[in-house]
Amino acid sequence: MAIGNGPSGLHSYAVNPLFMHFTILSTIIYLLSVSEMKLPSFFLPIALTATALAQTLNIVAHEDDDLLFLSPNLLHEVQSGRHIRTIFITAGDAGNDASYWTSRQEGSKAAYARMSNVSNSWTQSDAGVPGFNIPLFTLNNNPNISLAFLQLPDGNNGGEGFGLGSLQRLWEGSIDSLTSFSGSSYSKHALVDVLRKMANDFGCDNIRTQDFVHGYGEGDHSDHLTTAYFVREAFDNCDVGKPITSYMGYPVESLAVNIDDETLAQKKAAFYTYAGYDRNTCSSDESCRGRSEEAWVQREYVVAEVDQAHCRVPKRPNARNKGKAMAGKPLAQS
Repeated sequence: MAIGNGPSGLHSYAVNPLFMHFTILSTIIYLLSVSEMKLPSFFLPIALTATALAQTLNIVAHEDDDLLFLSPNLLHEVQSGRHIRTIFITAGDAGNDASYWTSRQEGSKAAYARMSNVSNSWTQSDAGVPGFNIPLFTLNNNPNISLAFLQLPDGNNGGEGFGLGSLQRLWEGSIDSLTSFSGSSYSKHALVDVLRKMANDFGCDNIRTQDFVHGYGEGDHSDHLTTAYFVREAFDNCDVGKPITSYMGYPVESLAVNIDDETLAQKKAAFYTYAGYDRNTCSSDESCRGRSEEAWVQREYVVAEVDQAHCRVPKRPNARNKGKAMAGKPLAQS
């Protein structure tokens, strides 16, 4: 699909009713709290939910990875009214020029607006990390949703890159730094520090990322794995106190379908909205038939959960148990 023929992104949707309910309820509870009135006991569980919504930080490699591999958990969290921020580590350029990867960014924005059931209108700012240019977009009609783009070069499936280096080469130390398309230079340590600062600034209470359990050459994209390795490096310690969930990538296509029809329709709607901006993927049931996307979109598997709140950090699997871990764990619907 040619980029120029993609949707404009200016769709008009009604405001998510659940999001409105949370907003109204929070206002009522606040007014009661500052008045002399005592909050009825039956309001207390609801009050706790409305005033302390969970904040989820997603960190993925490419602009479609969250929609394909972290959803429908992502979808349900957006619909619940939670605060969601997704960080995209690479530009997802696949060796193409800026018109391609900037269009992918627009696709991500359109997909999140679709999941939120609001108009595709965003405000751009900066993520606020000194020395690094990281555009941050906040959804105007649901400011609980924000997207940040580091815009590092795509590393290609095998990590060889497209002449500009790759995350894998940075991780393994064969290059000292990687320069983003927005002009920021990242060493390995700098990328870890940037992720930590962004997480602290956002104030998340849980982190979702890609597969940090398995190794290169086991069927997943190099950028997927390396992104997850960086996430684990940044947050895999008892001082952080945030649980991390790791999701399987490409290899899910060999596992059983585990998403019900109603949820699948919603997941497809978000992905197909994104896909209208990405000429290298498919954007309908018909165009996806026989492609890997057809299998990926029907599945979601967790490969590891790190419970740092209780300091129970599982070891990386050794060669004998890697195959067993690859079977994954079916999603827990949120």
